[in-house]
Amino acid sequence: MRIAVCGGPYGNPYALQAFVDDARARGAERLYCLGDLGGFGAEVDALRPILTGNDITCVAGNYDVAIARGDTDCGCGYRDPKDN
Repeated sequence: MRIAVCGGPYGNPYALQAFVDDARARGAERLYCLGDLGGFGAEVDALRPILTGNDITCVAGNYDVAIARGDTDCGCGYRDPKDN
């Protein structure tokens, strides 16, 4: 079985869709995402239909955990608060 793994899409549905298209073209049967769905990109809500529509298994990244807990910091060690 061929699998494909992508890093964090960070709210970029276009990159996530490109991953799906490329993985399928290469014969991947199972798709995985290493989390960090949000954090930077402006279109986080647009990721869900791509994830669910393609049965992509996700793990929680540090941004996902921080958002779920209501943290004000992602734990990335950024010195400037606006980067969190």
